[in-house]
Amino acid sequence: MVKTNCLNPKVGYNINPYADRVQLTPEQCRKISLSKIGKPRSAETRRKISEAQKGRKQSVAVIKKQVESRKGYRHSEETKAKIRAQKGWKHTEEAKIKIGEANRRRYHEELQ
Repeated sequence: MVKTNCLNPKVGYNINPYADRVQLTPEQCRKISLSKIGKPRSAETRRKISEAQKGRKQSVAVIKKQVESRKGYRHSEETKAKIRAQKGWKHTEEAKIKIGEANRRRYHEELQ
């Protein structure tokens, strides 16, 4: 508190003089984590998370790990039927060109 001068009302005020010393135990962290499971996030929270993640690129190692985790996966017959039912939707020619360009850029970046 002395270092940050938080108890000085002119600089900034913190009512708890030990606020910078509070440290959660692993058990407390686990309890908090479990209490949040299954609770929906607000639209504002989702927007903030989205903004924080934009521009981040996954490393090649992470992408390979994700690919490996999906190997051997088989869709159920029900899922296959749903996929077949969606065949009416198609990309426009402009979209196909953009997708191709993006894939070519990504492929060339990974090789370098």
